[in-house]
Amino acid sequence: MIAGPRAKITDFGMSKLATVNPRMTALTLCPGNILYMSPEALDDAKVYTAKLDIFSFGVIVIQILTRQFPNPTDRFRSVWTASTEDSEDETVDVRQVVPDRERRKQHLQFIPDSHSLKPLALQCLKRRERLRPSAIELCENITELKESPQYGESLEQVQHTNSSIIQRQIETEHRAEMAELQAVICDKDKKLQDCRRLVRSLETRLQGSRQTLEDKNRELWAKETELITLSGVMRRQERELQEMQQKLRGGERMEVLKLTESTSNDTVSKSKPELCETPQKDTLIVVQKNKEDLNVMPVPTSSVEEHRQVEDEPVIIDLPPDHPVRLLEAAGGRRSVRAMTWTRSKSAPEKLRRGATVVHGNKAYFRPANSVKAYCYDNIVGIQHWSQLPENPNTNCGLVFLDHLTTVGGIGYNSPTNVLLSLVDGKKEKEWREIFPHMAIPRYGAACITTEKALVVAGGLAADEGLNTVEVMRTDTKQWSIVCSLPRKCSWMSPAIMGDMLYLAGGFIQDKPSNCVLSCTVSNLLTSSTFGSKILWSLSSSLGAWKEASHVPVTRSTLALFGGNLLAIGGEDDSEKPTAVVYGYDPTTDSWNRVTQMKDRRSWCLAATLPENRLVVVGGFTDRDGDITCSVEVLN
Repeated sequence: MIAGPRAKITDFGMSKLATVNPRMTALTLCPGNILYMSPEALDDAKVYTAKLDIFSFGVIVIQILTRQFPNPTDRFRSVWTASTEDSEDETVDVRQVVPDRERRKQHLQFIPDSHSLKPLALQCLKRRERLRPSAIELCENITELKESPQYGESLEQVQHTNSSIIQRQIETEHRAEMAELQAVICDKDKKLQDCRRLVRSLETRLQGSRQTLEDKNRELWAKETELITLSGVMRRQERELQEMQQKLRGGERMEVLKLTESTSNDTVSKSKPELCETPQKDTLIVVQKNKEDLNVMPVPTSSVEEHRQVEDEPVIIDLPPDHPVRLLEAAGGRRSVRAMTWTRSKSAPEKLRRGATVVHGNKAYFRPANSVKAYCYDNIVGIQHWSQLPENPNTNCGLVFLDHLTTVGGIGYNSPTNVLLSLVDGKKEKEWREIFPHMAIPRYGAACITTEKALVVAGGLAADEGLNTVEVMRTDTKQWSIVCSLPRKCSWMSPAIMGDMLYLAGGFIQDKPSNCVLSCTVSNLLTSSTFGSKILWSLSSSLGAWKEASHVPVTRSTLALFGGNLLAIGGEDDSEKPTAVVYGYDPTTDSWNRVTQMKDRRSWCLAATLPENRLVVVGGFTDRDGDITCSVEVLN
């Protein structure tokens, strides 16, 4: 292709230079196609001009008109002639050249003489080159033929014929396609009928299963109603029993104090058991209510005086575990939160609010919600230090410690995930990796806490829908199980374990802030779960496993276990304003009491209990407008 664009022929076949004497110019060696070659090209002494292509053009015209490839006969034929005087034979075989018109007679006879192109083709097949038309004359003759009426009629006939042929081809193809489609439709119809029969069979089975399930549900509801009734009766009886025990313990304590003050008496009335020798000044005599046993324990007098001044705290006496005074000590806790003070500490690196917290050794790890960052709070010998951990790809996830700092669930790539990522040592620095099996249900905003034997994940959200499922992973076998479900769909609950009781509070219940407190014994929770290779529902264990304790006076609070006390830190009151009040839970009376007050108001804060009785409270919302603080307070 050259500029313009224009096309140039590059394959000339038999050719030579035209500007030089044709008799003196050397020829190319390419012989060409013998069926289309002119006679002078087939001679031994090859001498030809541009009329060589005119001959080939005539052959092509015949091929077009007959729609058959050229098939000429032999060029020579033998002719017997009379012998000369010098020859001994009577006849001589002489080779005679056969004209091309006669060689191609078998094709020319199919072309009618009235056809306008037949004379032109015969003229191109002339033996002598000078009798053939030139290329310019061919163009002029063809142009004249196009203007004739015969050409127009022929063109219409050809177009009609071509359209008919194309239409038949299309119809043939359409028939084949229709046949294939019909076969496919028949096959699909058979499969559809099979599917319909299967669906009808499954619907019949499903209807029977629904009927059976409805019957079982009725029985289950009846049993659950009965269980709820019994649970209410048991709760009332437990409260009555606790009140009686409290009165009994109060009476014993008053009797102990009276006996301590009357150490100068030498004898006791005959209705009482006989006492030992007169006790010393720093001796406390404890008499049981049934008057059948008498214990004498040495205790400093200062403890008795302190007991007289502070009525809230029990007397700490080295008594047997089943002694009423020891029971009173266990109920009240080992440390009094009222006597402790709040101090401000070094501020957090950023404003933290609502998230997850876990403690390991002297380090507390905080992970705020809607963030990929996590921070470590280190407090050794009073020196406080904040450090940032490597970013985790998931947000709104739980935080626990299982051999390594581990995140549970969360939102990854804009969707809830069930992956557990642990912070382990990499090639250059610490990095998050998957070393624990995945949970069964993707979730975020779940309550996560560890026991000695298992990891418990309760509630949360899945695609903005609350969950009530509880999953447990056994730490020795690394296997997940779904255990007794929560009574309602909960999210962003704050977990805490006191003794054998697991408490959940301070979150959302059915998309509304709640002050409800859910409790369940850890032993029952782990016993009711089915640890194995399969995840199984345990309907029987879910009935009555979770109970509602007394409600916290505020919402959006944070649970923490400190000094043997279950605390609800901060939150929002009835006017939806953050508060600085800290409430303590009394399991004997199932009630929440105000025990202390922080320096700052805050809700949705993060709290962690460090060794040596140090409670660290970080961040939270400071007002109803959503302002977040980075202040840190320590209770010790």
